[in-house]
Amino acid sequence: MANYNQKEVSGNAWTRAFQITVDNPYNGTPSILFSEENILDLGDRLINGRSGMLEQQLTMENAFTQFPLLDPATNNETGALANYAQLQQMLHSIYMYLAKERDILKTQPFPSWTWNAQSEVWEPPVPMPETGEWAWDEGTQSWIEQL
Repeated sequence: MANYNQKEVSGNAWTRAFQITVDNPYNGTPSILFSEENILDLGDRLINGRSGMLEQQLTMENAFTQFPLLDPATNNETGALANYAQLQQMLHSIYMYLAKERDILKTQPFPSWTWNAQSEVWEPPVPMPETGEWAWDEGTQSWIEQL
């Protein structure tokens, strides 16, 4: 039986990873899963559909397996190499960086104060006077002397 309204089309098609999942179980083997989708560009519209998955366990045996780094804009090799151990190190570092940023934001004493990454302290928009006891007044953006 023929398909209804079947016709030839022209365009470009490719496969891409639309989701990347890192599994890092405690006392287990880490792995990375790439969920793929196919894209069809018909010029006036894009059609996408899920197509498959790639999974790689990150083990001591393959920790130093090298792969070429690619430029995301062109997909050309940059000339640099990386390995799975470096990938795990980068993912761990990104997590620790983001978790620290999140935790720092939780400690912000007032919305107007800014984080000084060099000294690792929250700083008010107006420095606190050096003598006396003071409390910050967010409404007036000033220090109020405590008598």
